[in-house]
Amino acid sequence: MKKIVSLILMSVATLALQAAKIPQNSVVYLDVSQEWCCKATYAVCTSSGGDAARLMKPVAGKSGVYSYTVTLSDGLQENFRFGYSDQTYNRDQGSWDGFYTKEPSGSWSAAKPYYIVTGSDGSGYWAAEPASSGVTSLDSVIVATPTSCIDSTYDVVVTVYFTGAPCSLTLSGDQWATAPYKTTKMKKPLVIKQEGIKEPVGNAHSIIVTLYSSTNYTGEIASLQQAYVSPEIECEMEIEMGDQCANEPLTLTANTEGDVYIWSTGDNTPSIQFTPSLGAQDVTVEVFKSVLHPEQNLMANGDFESNPPSGFTSDYAYAGWNPASYYSSHSGADNLYAITKNANYFWRDFAVVMPHGGEYFALFDAGKSGYAWKATTTDNPDLVIQKDSIYLFSYWAAYPNTDVNNNPARLQFEIKYRDAAGTMQTQQLGAVYTLGQEEKLNGWYQQTVSWKAPCDASYVEIGVKDLNTAHDGNDFCLDDIMFQKASITNLVLSRKEIYHINGIDCGTPPPDPECTDNWLRTKWNDVLFVDNSAGEFVGYQWFLNGEEIPGAIEQYYRAPQSLTQSSDLYSVKMLKADGTTILSCEKTFAQISPSREEYPAPQQKQVIFRRYHVIGSHFRIVVTGYDDGSVEANKELY
Repeated sequence: MKKIVSLILMSVATLALQAAKIPQNSVVYLDVSQEWCCKATYAVCTSSGGDAARLMKPVAGKSGVYSYTVTLSDGLQENFRFGYSDQTYNRDQGSWDGFYTKEPSGSWSAAKPYYIVTGSDGSGYWAAEPASSGVTSLDSVIVATPTSCIDSTYDVVVTVYFTGAPCSLTLSGDQWATAPYKTTKMKKPLVIKQEGIKEPVGNAHSIIVTLYSSTNYTGEIASLQQAYVSPEIECEMEIEMGDQCANEPLTLTANTEGDVYIWSTGDNTPSIQFTPSLGAQDVTVEVFKSVLHPEQNLMANGDFESNPPSGFTSDYAYAGWNPASYYSSHSGADNLYAITKNANYFWRDFAVVMPHGGEYFALFDAGKSGYAWKATTTDNPDLVIQKDSIYLFSYWAAYPNTDVNNNPARLQFEIKYRDAAGTMQTQQLGAVYTLGQEEKLNGWYQQTVSWKAPCDASYVEIGVKDLNTAHDGNDFCLDDIMFQKASITNLVLSRKEIYHINGIDCGTPPPDPECTDNWLRTKWNDVLFVDNSAGEFVGYQWFLNGEEIPGAIEQYYRAPQSLTQSSDLYSVKMLKADGTTILSCEKTFAQISPSREEYPAPQQKQVIFRRYHVIGSHFRIVVTGYDDGSVEANKELY
């Protein structure tokens, strides 16, 4: 993160707006419904030095939108700057002595008078309309109560769905000790949790969620109440699969999330393929959660307590052991890490983040690809893996920035190992973890993933990468990194699932019907037809390359182009009066027998039937059957 040292006399952020000589009485709008919302004061600074701030007024009916009407003197200025303050001002202010400026893309025009702020640094874009409808509403509240068999507790997870830009929220209910929830930008939807509740099943509770238009819990927008009861904690789940075809593969997927899965089949993945036999049978899976024990850690210095740092390497430059106010003398530095006791001690603009455990942790200022932290067998002799063993990898991460989503780090586990052939193999482990989320702003949060070793390996590399390469923002903290082999001492049963399956004989599927080509004929270079001189067929369906031809249900089929050189395969299913069908063989046009071209003299045969099939506005096919069994088809104008 590039740090800019500046003097700020008031809590104000500003943003340069190139607006040379905006006409008098023009209206400039600022939309803070996505970022910069819920500040006490918004202003336009009407000179390049920021020494004249004009207050902006809220726009009626458009929550999060403010406006300023340009005066004659304002129109002579060469630029504007938007700003905000956490203080309330009732009149225009004088000098704004310090600010961080970021140029917006584009510029003001009467066609696009709305500046939509999308970044915490004031970045955004110009638009013809505000970003949202301007109406803030509370849409719904959903309460979930997931359970844990590890300690027989449950969590209450409240998800609040809303539109617009509310500035504060309260929760009230008997299980909510800390009711107010204040924010300058509410994530949509907002998720709030109470964890580790232990009580009898069936106790009734309710929660009331209220949104406000101000940061001091005034200006109520809406309120909703949701009831819930304490759930039953099921540590054994029975799943009825019913009748399933014997000897046919069946996919079974565990309903419980965990770190380790042990199936009665010997598998250890969340989903398995199981082939039932005849009769009743059960398949079980035990789902375990990991409990990490520091004394079993294969990392020599995962807690960063060793000075100088040892047991790991980093692709970032080392900035020192517990340096104070680092950026005061290293302005613009990035791609570095330091071992520190307090993020705020390292740099005053960071939040106060203390170690997760012990006295020190690692703080990273990222901005490049590569490993933030990496341990190898060379530095950690116990770091080896054994085939089919389950390993648990864990770290604690914190976000030191005070702004939500300031180019947050995106952390990814990765392991490399040398296989029996001497080739280094690489695997990414688990999902990418993004820091800087509002409900997890500056606290420590653990990330854990389990992994089954595919082979023995005496040389291993394991690390944490930041997938975000942005230079601004992108700061994070790591502490108490662990890598250990799972055993009965660090696995706790979360839930056992029993699948009841009854294997039945589904029989041998009937063979595909044999085909015949006794009735299929061609005419000219684009017509196929069925010889139904015996009158035994009453319905037809033509096929092209095994697929039904829509609407092709007549005795003949006329293709839209010549078929003499086509490699497409044609066939027809013929329906008899008794309901049975006959399928012709798939053949190309050239492989099908043509209609007879020579017939006995007309006086030697009698016409039995003649049918007409219209194929265009002026063409039709005439199919004629004779008493000797022959059939002919001709195309004619009519």
